Amino acid sequence: MAEAEPQTSKTLLSRLHTWRDQTAWRQFFAAYQPLLDRWARTSLRNPADVQDLTQTLWFELARRVRSFQYDSSGSFRGWLRSLYRSRLSDFLKSEERRRNRERMAAQPALELTASCLSFQTDRSEQTERSRQAAALAEKSLRIQAQIRQKVTPKSWTIFEQIAVHGMEIAEVARQHDMRYAAAFAAFSRVRRMLREAAAAETSE
Repeated sequence: MAEAEPQTSKTLLSRLHTWRDQTAWRQFFAAYQPLLDRWARTSLRNPADVQDLTQTLWFELARRVRSFQYDSSGSFRGWLRSLYRSRLSDFLKSEERRRNRERMAAQPALELTASCLSFQTDRSEQTERSRQAAALAEKSLRIQAQIRQKVTPKSWTIFEQIAVHGMEIAEVARQHDMRYAAAFAAFSRVRRMLREAAAAETSE
């Protein structure tokens, strides 16, 4: 049986014009998160990709819905679906570019490994793996340090609590005495900056 789609409330949409109405934002999230999740699961197979796409959508919705003007001649769900399709297209293009960069970066290493495999000892393989792991760790720490200097300590703490410690966004928002949307925006901004920095290094 198909899941019922949420009924668009003009009153609720108007209440979202301010961050202060946390009850309205929670109602909005509860009403539309299942719909966005269902759309994403229809388009994407990987649960992590589904989560990334829906988080991107909520980050943009938190910014754009505050100025959304309800038009009775149109449809909010139609506007939302149009936004979803646009961000899905962006997401798929971004993922394709990322996979291409990874393939290009991995190819020389794969060729080198294939040509030298018969001459390597177990000890040299372990040494190479250790070197690569150390290089990856160094790169990760360097990128984190760069981004950490560009954001506020509070934003970085919020990101760590959600991404590293696995805390719920609502719990983090309560801990910092802030709105859910604001905590989500801080987390998403830091995550995006880290990904862009990592992609920039890979393409160099």
